[in-house]
Amino acid sequence: METKNFDTAPLTHEQAETEPKVQLFAYGEKSNIGRVPEGSQKPHTENEDSYLIDKQKGLFIVCDGVGGLSAGAIASREVAQYLAEHLPENPSDLSLSELVENIDDEYKNAHQVLKDLMQTRPELGKMATTASVVQLWNGPNGERKAVLANIGDSRIYYLSAEG
Repeated sequence: METKNFDTAPLTHEQAETEPKVQLFAYGEKSNIGRVPEGSQKPHTENEDSYLIDKQKGLFIVCDGVGGLSAGAIASREVAQYLAEHLPENPSDLSLSELVENIDDEYKNAHQVLKDLMQTRPELGKMATTASVVQLWNGPNGERKAVLANIGDSRIYYLSAEG
């Protein structure tokens, strides 16, 4: 697991000119196959999680394929890859509202990618995934935000020194 700590205080105008455009926070990754729901006839045999960390874009993606469907692992991989490729290279080139709208649009497009994949490859059967995204954004006046997007039952947690 890779973990890094970075300053998260707002930048002054002078700092914004010299500091990297995206400063991150502490992060890490770990995946687990999960537990078998009580009464389930089908034990988990495959980890259906996919994640992507793109430090240059300030982009963090976690997808968890829906167990019980035939291609959850494929769904999580396809959606994570799609979002990584289609979310903006330089999110700070957009206004905050444009970035939020862009992420929303790409979630809808990723859903269509899965629908198309199920149509063109019926042997895969049904598939679905959760998708959680954190996209860091630096505003023109030194403001810094994290845009969070989530669909499904995966969670994004915000932890601070205050608890």
